[in-house]
Amino acid sequence: MYDFIKKLQESDEKIKRRWLFILSGVSMFAVVFLWTKYFNTIVGPINAPEQKNEEVSQSFPFWGTFRAGLGVVSDTAGGIAKSMFGIISQPKSYDIKP
Repeated sequence: MYDFIKKLQESDEKIKRRWLFILSGVSMFAVVFLWTKYFNTIVGPINAPEQKNEEVSQSFPFWGTFRAGLGVVSDTAGGIAKSMFGIISQPKSYDIKP
């Protein structure tokens, strides 16, 4: 591996750029693949068997959790924006000392 990196460092820009695109593509594919696998384990399979009404009311479906989180984020952002507007709209006073 060390020899490959040394050889790549000494090669011309065209070869370096080609390896950049190849390795970036492989990295992006790996990240997206791992993210989708992780997402599927959280949400669950789409063709899941029907659950009983008791189980549905006690479970946390993805969209319900997402909406609740979005509400918390929007409330927090609204509070921050309100406090920032209050700071901006207050009259300014400056003390000038001789």
